[in-house]
Amino acid sequence: MPSSDLGGVLDLYGEAVPEHFFASLEQELGLSVRRRIFTLPLVVWLMVSQRLDPKATLSTSVQQVVQHRPRALLSKHKRIREGTVSCHTGAYSDARQAMPLAVAEKVADRVLDHLTQSRREALPGWSRRVFILDGSSLEMPHTAELVKAYPPHPKSHWPVLLMLVAQELTTAFGGAALLGADVRPEGGERASADRAASGPASG
Repeated sequence: MPSSDLGGVLDLYGEAVPEHFFASLEQELGLSVRRRIFTLPLVVWLMVSQRLDPKATLSTSVQQVVQHRPRALLSKHKRIREGTVSCHTGAYSDARQAMPLAVAEKVADRVLDHLTQSRREALPGWSRRVFILDGSSLEMPHTAELVKAYPPHPKSHWPVLLMLVAQELTTAFGGAALLGADVRPEGGERASADRAASGPASG
């Protein structure tokens, strides 16, 4: 998706994860709230837009900020106000690496929850969400570390990663996949299905 087509996605991003969501998230995770150029909402957005635009790079992402885009996510940092933001990628790269995985997970859950609010009824008069479960497996290289983490089947040589994802029926939006040597928690397949479909509600 070219960067010129991301306007609608940015609007959706702002609706799903507004400024107060990130403020609460920073407090919950004990993150620094000092004023900086690459704030948490901006870093997450730049990572999203970079993923959606196949031609985007670290450099083009930073160039957006240099050009005061997107204005809705820019802080009041002195360099932004004065137009003296460096085009070098170091600060943005550092901000990406410093972002906890929990931020990405909670943002993804919140966005999915927001998107599925507009779902239709799966059946007339059926208000509950309906999910389709899809599972797959991936054979991985035979190394001591992977064999320990993902034990091969007794008749196989290769470690196997199991994957399970739940997609909401009417929107086709999928939550985060369950990954592991066994995606069935205590309680068996039913518990696994509940966990995959719980999505944002599971926190």
